[in-house]
Amino acid sequence: MFSNPIPRASIHASQHPVVDSQLKLLKLLTRRLQSVANIHEAELLILHRLFYKNKNQHRSAVFWRNVSEIRRYSQHVVSLKLLDNLQSLHLIFHGSAATPVIEAQPPNIPTQRASNSTRGSWTCFPNTKYLFYFSAKLDVARKLTERVGTQPTLKICPR
Repeated sequence: MFSNPIPRASIHASQHPVVDSQLKLLKLLTRRLQSVANIHEAELLILHRLFYKNKNQHRSAVFWRNVSEIRRYSQHVVSLKLLDNLQSLHLIFHGSAATPVIEAQPPNIPTQRASNSTRGSWTCFPNTKYLFYFSAKLDVARKLTERVGTQPTLKICPR
C-alpha cells in the first residue's frame, strides 16, 4: 500500500534538526495519547455497561439518543487505532518494517509497542503517501472529537 521510507542519507543535513524536534514532539504526544486512551477505554466500558442495562428502559427518551450518539462516536474513535498508528509512525523513523494499522485488532491482544529499536537516532523518513494517510486519519479523529464536544450535556434534575 505504501512504498518504502526515505533513508536519512537522502535528506539534506539542514533538515535533520527539524526532524529531531518533531520526533521528540511525537514521542511526547504518544505518551499523552496513551494516558488518554486508557481513560477513554475505561469510560467506554462503563458506557457499554450502562447502555446494555438501560437501553430497553430509556429507548424512547430524548437524552438516550444523545447517549447512543456519544457511544457510536466513541466506538469510531477506538476503531481509528490512533495510538497504534502513532507508534507505527515512530517505528518507521527508526527503520522498522512497521505498516499502518488499518484493520481493528481483536480485543485482549496487546498492540505492538516501541522497543529498544527506537532508542537511537532516526534512520528513515516516512514517504509522502503514508504521511497523507496519517494526516487524514488524524483529521477524522479531530472532527469526531469536535463533534462529540458539541453534544449537549446531560442535565440531571432532582425531583
